[in-house]
Amino acid sequence: MHNAEYILIKTHAGLEEVLENELAEWQIPVNEKGLRCVFIPYQKEYVYRCNMFLRTALRVLVPVHDFTAEDTDEIYVQALRIKWEEYFPVTQTFAIDFSGMSDTFTHLKFASLRLKDAICDRFRNKLGSRPDIDREYPDVLINLHVNGNKISLSIDTSGESLHIRNSRRVQNVAPLNEVLAAGLIRLTGWDKQSEFVDGMCGSGTFTMEALGIASHSAPCLFRSHYGFKNLPDFDKTLYENLMTEAEEKVTEIDFILRANDIFPPAVSKARRNIQALPQGDKVKFTTSDFTAMRPQTESGVILLNPPYGERIQTADIEGLYAQIGSTLKHNWPGFKCGLISSDIQALHAVGLRQKINRTVFNGALECKFRVYDLYAGSKRTPQDNENPQSSSTN
Repeated sequence: MHNAEYILIKTHAGLEEVLENELAEWQIPVNEKGLRCVFIPYQKEYVYRCNMFLRTALRVLVPVHDFTAEDTDEIYVQALRIKWEEYFPVTQTFAIDFSGMSDTFTHLKFASLRLKDAICDRFRNKLGSRPDIDREYPDVLINLHVNGNKISLSIDTSGESLHIRNSRRVQNVAPLNEVLAAGLIRLTGWDKQSEFVDGMCGSGTFTMEALGIASHSAPCLFRSHYGFKNLPDFDKTLYENLMTEAEEKVTEIDFILRANDIFPPAVSKARRNIQALPQGDKVKFTTSDFTAMRPQTESGVILLNPPYGERIQTADIEGLYAQIGSTLKHNWPGFKCGLISSDIQALHAVGLRQKINRTVFNGALECKFRVYDLYAGSKRTPQDNENPQSSSTN
């Protein structure tokens, strides 16, 4: 794409290493890791494959121009020089997506408006007419990122966030982002073939992602819209070959995944979401208090997304978390447990030693994701007993 040298792939904070590992599985090299992103070499196949196959990517951006600016007039002047007419035809709609932090540009929306003006004026000067804006469903999405006085302009080849798999039918009040869920599952080290339990499933996001991971079902099997399909250099043959590859990679699951929630309406929603997926019949649904659940095998992974006390209210949040810790210790030896929460005090009440303690964001909420290795008896040293919350932070 016009001599692009690299691709920037966005992900959630805390999942950069997970995304890097997922890229390695596809033999895609990583040039550099950044905050909430990784950089890889530019190849058109990488653009398509990363959009279609990666579960821990949010957006795939191809850079157009990087520069420094001290005011919005400089943004306008720099953007006016770019040959936008080579990136998309005047007959297509476009929109500007903006992000970043800057003391220089305190109103990023105004900066994005100046960029929009420059793009329209460039078309008008060269072709005598300008493209229309469509903020809801643009043909081409242009990304403006500001970091201090550094400006990055990119084409968003995803078009809309890749967490939108188009496989969810209904959701709860506080749904977990699909990309985040996939990343957290990978952080547990789940082997994709041992027992998987979504102990507080809500509308079933953990289970849906686990089902896709275990069956090697790429997100592109459920999503047909990508920004790169609207670009002038769209390679239909390459896209169709990758779709064929995705279809051929799907494998049969030979174990049961479990989705449980104490609230029947939540389980009903999870069932509607999951049973609509291929091999959704491999998921067993239960409506139970988590403390009454028991493992069906000797090892596996259990994921918990309990109430945080933020969007879902619980009377005794610390009591609930203490009960979770006790249940895990006594009933789930041999398993790994991944637990996400924004309530740090409540997390202390779990009382188990964590193997991983990662800061992540669920929407705007800063959360901790902790992974516990569960075992029969005690492996604590005297030092552990003095500091039950000691951990190795990854």
